[in-house]
Amino acid sequence: PAEWAARARALLDRLVAVTDALEAGGDHALAPGFVVGAATLQQARRDPLLPGELLPPAWPGDDLRAAYDRFQKSFAASLSTTFRR
Repeated sequence: PAEWAARARALLDRLVAVTDALEAGGDHALAPGFVVGAATLQQARRDPLLPGELLPPAWPGDDLRAAYDRFQKSFAASLSTTFRR
């Protein structure tokens, strides 16, 4: 669990940064966003989804999934805008 949580936190930081860049109109973030998005999705699928009482303190699973949802919307909007140009 500690290894999963550490990787999730690192991905969360990268995902938030790329999402912020996409939302600021940075289509330069599409390629790195694709990579970090794929890694995040893979990581989220490995979450054991244990009940709250069995999770270690500050488990990043819910935060990672919420950040991925935000990223996915921003990535899709940015990709759509880029292709319309």
